[in-house]
Parts: sequence; C-alpha cells; structure tokens
Amino acid sequence: MKIDQTAYQSLAITLKCLAPAHAERWLYLLAHDAKRWQKISPFDAWPNTGVTQQWPATGLAVLIQRLLASSLARQEVAVLDTYYGQCYRAQLNEMLSVCPLPNRPGAYRVEAALLEGFISIIPGHLAFLCNHEEGQALWGWEQLEQHCALQDVKRTLR
Repeated sequence: MKIDQTAYQSLAITLKCLAPAHAERWLYLLAHDAKRWQKISPFDAWPNTGVTQQWPATGLAVLIQRLLASSLARQEVAVLDTYYGQCYRAQLNEMLSVCPLPNRPGAYRVEAALLEGFISIIPGHLAFLCNHEEGQALWGWEQLEQHCALQDVKRTLR
C-alpha cells in the first residue's frame, strides 16, 4: 500500500513526541508492508497525562465537541489505522463525532471512524488515540495553551 507522504510526515512528528521509545521501530514498520502495522499499538503509548477515558468517554466527549466547534473541525489531519493497515488524510470532523448516550441525559460519547490507531491533529502537539478495547485518549491537551493558533480553543473549554 502506498502511504500518503504528507500523512506519514505528520504521523512521524507525532509518534516521535508521543512515544519516543517506540517511534523508530514504528516508523520502520510504517515504511513496510501494511500487514506489519498491527504491531504498532496505541496502548504502548497511552499517555499518563492528558484526557483519557474508557467508553463512554463523557468528559472526553465534551472536549472533542468544543474542539470540533473550533476552526480545526474542517482541518485535514493524518490518520494511521493500525487495525486495517491504512494511512491517509481526512477532515477532523469526519474522523471524530460526539453523540448523546440514550437514556442518559447530558451524557455523551466520542465516536471515532477508527477502531485502533492514531489521528495526528497538530503534529507533535495534539493527537487522538483509539485502542480496540474502546479506550480513547486525547494526547497533548496540556500543550494547547503553548500553541498560539489554538489559544482560542483552550479558552472556549473553560
């Protein structure tokens, strides 16, 4: 499978920051046959900080909802689907959505068009991780304030 080079470059930056201990090996695997990509596990890079939740991710859903309400909603992001062996670019609002939970007023969940893998939203600064056990994480959230173009997004979340 031919890898989209722009998506690859974005993911390379993100993986080096997100999981420096694994990045070299993962990028080697990514440069080879897509069958090997299942060895790239988001769980190995699960952040200790940032926003992480198991399903239903109500708090995460609120953050994603605000993020999608910002100018980033239609931004093209890099996607690495390790489960199906795909690497491509898509709009953020096509990859992530927020849905109300039935019979639970005020509760929401994040639905990602990704079973397992990474979405590099801002290379090296902000990424969304999914694992096949329905775990979800927004990595790098605490760095948003330092990223000038997104200070308005951070303010809307308060």
